[in-house]
Amino acid sequence: MASLAKAKAPNPVTLRPYRTFAEVEQPASQFVFRINQNAQMALFEADGGKWRLEAINNIANYLKESLVLQDNITILA
Repeated sequence: MASLAKAKAPNPVTLRPYRTFAEVEQPASQFVFRINQNAQMALFEADGGKWRLEAINNIANYLKESLVLQDNITILA
């Protein structure tokens, strides 16, 4: 049994999905939640790919901190 009711969903919403290595802090990004007349639901990225740059910086910082004792490694990110 199901019932239909109108409700407001917060848009956009900030989420931190796992999109990179588990050891690295996951970048937060904006998502928009949409529902159509057939009750099909979807999340759409709304930050224009900004999370990728933050993820690259987070990975570079993690590597720099983890490999600080080794002199022969260069991080190019």
